[in-house]
Order: sequence, then C-alpha cells, then structure tokens
Amino acid sequence: MPGRPADPRPQSRGALVWSLVEERDEDGLVAAVVERFSTGDAAAREDVRGFVALLRERGLVVEG
Repeated sequence: MPGRPADPRPQSRGALVWSLVEERDEDGLVAAVVERFSTGDAAAREDVRGFVALLRERGLVVEG
C-alpha cells in the first residue's frame, strides 16, 4: 500500500501468517505478506515457508 512503511519485524509477518494460515494456501499467504509489508514475492515466500515450517515442527499446523 503506497505511503505505508514496510514493517521489518519478522514477528509481525508471522502474526499475519498465523492469522490466515487456516484460510489460505501458500500463494495466498505470500500475497498477503507482499500486500501488507510492501515486500517482494521471493522474500515473502521465504518468510512464509520458514514460518509455516516452524509451525509444522511444533505440531501447530498439519498438512491436509
């Protein structure tokens, strides 16, 4: 969104992903991060994959 500074805090990105993880697939999560934090697709995808992997490791998200 123009005029909104990017939020560099990874916990903010994680909070957004956590709030949407049940509703969206990876592409949808990436799109949300790109839109909210004005970041590139590659960086957003890396953040999403890393956070979702952490959630899976801790048993908070399951495939399916």
